[in-house]
Amino acid sequence: MKKYHRLKEEASKRAATLAQELEKFNRDQKADQDRLDLEERKKVETEVRLPDPPKTPPKPLNPPWSPPRVSPPGQDQAEAAGDRGEPEADREVGGVHRHQQVRAWRRGGPSSP
Repeated sequence: MKKYHRLKEEASKRAATLAQELEKFNRDQKADQDRLDLEERKKVETEVRLPDPPKTPPKPLNPPWSPPRVSPPGQDQAEAAGDRGEPEADREVGGVHRHQQVRAWRRGGPSSP
């Protein structure tokens, strides 16, 4: 009979310990579920407040550089830039070649004819 009472008391203690653990797990699970519900509600509220996404894609940004100039067929880059192969001093400026203006200036005469 002593063994029976001892085993019964041991079983009661074990049952009480397991019941406390079960209550703790249930409280923790309820708290986790409440936090999850709150986060889901926040997500829905945030999505409701956001404006609708634009229907058309945004315009691409202008490049920060200018594309290279392309010459028409049959014309090279130098011709397109106005370079006719003359030295800069020989280019005509205002109807007078540059070298003529420089010579006139050196002589102290007029810079144009």
